[in-house]
Amino acid sequence: MDITKCPFHNSFLSSSQIPTQQQQKQQNNLNRQIFYQKQQEQEQQYQQQQQNELLFSSVILKFCKMHVRGQDFIIFHIDNLRVEYNNSSFRPSIQVLQNIAQRLCDREQGVGADNTLVLTPPPNDKLNETDFQLLIFNSDGSIAENCTTGVSCVCKYIVDYNLKSYRTNSQNNQINQNNQNNIEIEQNNNNNVNKNNNNNNNNNNNNNNNNNNNNNNNNNNNNQEPHHNEDLKPFFSRNRLKTLNQTPYLLFESRSISIYTMAGIQHCITIPQHPLNNAKTLWSKVSLGNPLVLKTSDHHGGGSGGNFQHPNINQFQIDSNIFQQCPIFKLNNNSNNINNDNNNNNNNDLSNSFGRVLLSTNSSYNEYSKVIQCGGHFINSTLVSMGNPHCVLHLENVDEFPMDYYGKVIESHPIFPQKTNVEFVQVKTRDSLRVRVWQRGIGVTNSCGTGAAAALVSGVLRGKNNRKANVQMDGGILEVEWREEDDKVFVSCPSVTVFEGSIKFFQDELQQPF
Repeated sequence: MDITKCPFHNSFLSSSQIPTQQQQKQQNNLNRQIFYQKQQEQEQQYQQQQQNELLFSSVILKFCKMHVRGQDFIIFHIDNLRVEYNNSSFRPSIQVLQNIAQRLCDREQGVGADNTLVLTPPPNDKLNETDFQLLIFNSDGSIAENCTTGVSCVCKYIVDYNLKSYRTNSQNNQINQNNQNNIEIEQNNNNNVNKNNNNNNNNNNNNNNNNNNNNNNNNNNNNQEPHHNEDLKPFFSRNRLKTLNQTPYLLFESRSISIYTMAGIQHCITIPQHPLNNAKTLWSKVSLGNPLVLKTSDHHGGGSGGNFQHPNINQFQIDSNIFQQCPIFKLNNNSNNINNDNNNNNNNDLSNSFGRVLLSTNSSYNEYSKVIQCGGHFINSTLVSMGNPHCVLHLENVDEFPMDYYGKVIESHPIFPQKTNVEFVQVKTRDSLRVRVWQRGIGVTNSCGTGAAAALVSGVLRGKNNRKANVQMDGGILEVEWREEDDKVFVSCPSVTVFEGSIKFFQDELQQPF
């Protein structure tokens, strides 16, 4: 018998006990499998540990609070939601965003606001038309289709923090020029004087502006990078202004910004030379498109049949985005055609977004007039859609009218299955209106851009006021115009920065209803 000494033992092994080459290979493969299995288990344990840490970690949100005539907003870009322990981006669902909005807007337990506004990238099919997408949340967490004053504040936010547009570069210049022509700004003599006084300052800063433009173009070309590569620099610390009457906007050029909302594409243009701008304030002009006929669920008593197509939460999708690992929120293509347009030059009009009938002075009385029964009372009202529903009541004295009661009753009246905003209007003169607002999902608010627009349109339809008027709301005056040549509505208003801040949420907290 051939005896061979085992190199690892002092005993002798027979040749039959020595592993063959194939057996040795099988053993090596088995050892590798065991090693990889243990490695996978360790990775799974690590990932589970990370998930547990993520679940019980906190989320930091950096935001800015602004207001327009007392209607206040909490504004942030979706990239400003960060996991605290590793500063990674936090990607919430729509439901979590609703929860965050409720907690932020609560005036006793949160920051306090009428609405929460969230900037996100636009849908892929809107990248050649819009700069950003805006999600609008009411204080009760419900989603609003449109908010003119909110769009104005968001545009100031974009300017203040120099946020780069998501729009594809190929059509930037042409579309911006079209938007600039679409919104005509009337410059008064005071504006011209201020502009002439600041020509020298503008010339001195041309080189800096050119350098900044080059940097912005380079940033726009690189869509692979996150939207915010670093924390936002505080607006007030960058300004370093000594008095409120100083303004950083005199050195800015007017900027046209397109915002995609559930009501369609809203165009806003900033007015940096406005004489009432200051260190905290920037005036802007927003195009709301054309007013529309608002249909109710009631076929009787005037008005048109059919429901106002307000999308519910189940109609939202979160799409993946290749160039930006950030959720894009858009409406389901099958949700009552609310997201469909004709892909023409007028696709920013609300009529294309909702597929509805335009309101004009040629509209029939029954298209906008509606008698609403509230208990034993019958109220004659005007129904207008500005991308969101409005019910307008003309009164002799709005300040003495019990709007708290009637606002709540009319908001949730059965003929408005998705509820409605309610405006109480007193015509002072043909160029001046007094308006109070009961806002859907919020209650009484100090101002409302779409409400002011609906009030003006309603007065024009009923022959009570001119096409251009100052609308005096509880918080101040909004300038509204229903342009005669194309029936588009414009609202000019001041956006004011209140403060910047950050707030911490625990993720298990956000999973619980507020």
